[in-house]
Amino acid sequence: MNSNILFIVVDGLRNDKVYGTNKTSITPNLDLLLAKGTLFSHAISSSDGTRTCVGSILTAQYPFQSGLNTFHNYQSATKFFDLFKKNGYTLAGTLPDTEFWITLSENFDTKDMIPKPYEYLFGGTGEKILLQLDKLKGLQPWIYYIHVMDLHKSVNYALPEKFKDKKFGESTYEKMISGIDFWIGKILEKIDLTKTLIVITSDHGEFIPISSIDQPISYMPSLVKFGQKIKKVTPKKLQPTGESTFVKIRNSLVPLRKSLLKKKLSVKDMRTLNERGTKFGWELFDEVVCTPLLFSGYNVKSGNVINDQVRQIDIFPTILSIIDFESIPEDIEGESLLSLINGEKMIEKPALIENQLLDPDDTDIVIGIRTSDYKYFRNINNKNIKLRLFDLKNDPQEQKNIASEKPEIVSKMEDLLMKYRKHDTSPLITENQDEYDEKIKEELKKMGYI
Repeated sequence: MNSNILFIVVDGLRNDKVYGTNKTSITPNLDLLLAKGTLFSHAISSSDGTRTCVGSILTAQYPFQSGLNTFHNYQSATKFFDLFKKNGYTLAGTLPDTEFWITLSENFDTKDMIPKPYEYLFGGTGEKILLQLDKLKGLQPWIYYIHVMDLHKSVNYALPEKFKDKKFGESTYEKMISGIDFWIGKILEKIDLTKTLIVITSDHGEFIPISSIDQPISYMPSLVKFGQKIKKVTPKKLQPTGESTFVKIRNSLVPLRKSLLKKKLSVKDMRTLNERGTKFGWELFDEVVCTPLLFSGYNVKSGNVINDQVRQIDIFPTILSIIDFESIPEDIEGESLLSLINGEKMIEKPALIENQLLDPDDTDIVIGIRTSDYKYFRNINNKNIKLRLFDLKNDPQEQKNIASEKPEIVSKMEDLLMKYRKHDTSPLITENQDEYDEKIKEELKKMGYI
């Protein structure tokens, strides 16, 4: 019998909050899966935005290769699920109710779409997952994709009372990880690990504001309260204009707030207030692009932690190798990591990174490349704008931009970047694209990106 596959993406989960000295959450169930599996501690995401990242996972290609970005080509993400279906798998999902996942799951056999504002595990999603697992017992083999939104900044739910104690983590973020782990335990009660491959990863990392601020740089409580009062008395047809005005006012105040906070906080603390995936948090620090990747259960070597750099685009090729799947697509950039899991050496591949698009025609984004030695990124159209180079061996916290000091390394990294980006694919433009783009922009607004 083919292995079942439980594929869990925890939105915004940072690698250093799953394993290592920076972890303060209590995660007995994740720890159990690690004891029975292999953790890659440095899986590099392709971007700082969910659709772009998940698109890379599900196509095993970078956005510029698949054409799948924030606004375009969602349909290409079905590639591997279509392959599983052709080979007799039942497709299941518990996914956010937005355009990307609606498109992805059109041919799923069973699914729950998480409503907006996003429900979290303790708000009903956890129980829905358990019911789906009960249903799947008679539909094997299956692949079940669960996208957990509990850590996302747009999910504004209070911590469950039982996880508010400091022992569950130093921050609200880490306490919520302890809560997510509780539900992973519930899920494991329904799973036979000898017949199921479990994959747990993230789309991207996250900046975690210091506890004394506990909010990103653009969050201003007094302004939010004022905006909410105005919205209540504003006619519905005028609300989009009002929201746009609110955003402009907020954005104009961010530089002032930043200058005030700089007088009180260290450079290190200021960085925690960055906002991933927005114009305020465009820098692709490891907090944002370094994610955990755990394979456990069926046919996986136990108790293995691998610190080699790997890439998001390697995930599905690895899944296919672990379950000994015969048909592997040829049009992919990713490669199987099974050799690393089994203790063999592999040549490290550079990981390409880029900002998510906030507008279909956005040119104010950065593209870059990461190796285990250096990280390099710059404006997509101008090599001299937003130019950053970090020496990851000697400066793992990425505190000093050495681009001006090391032009020879900038040149080498630029050549490497261009070598890998030479096969750039233009996105497929569909009918009613303008209307579709506006719908995506509205989703991004609700999630706090624009």
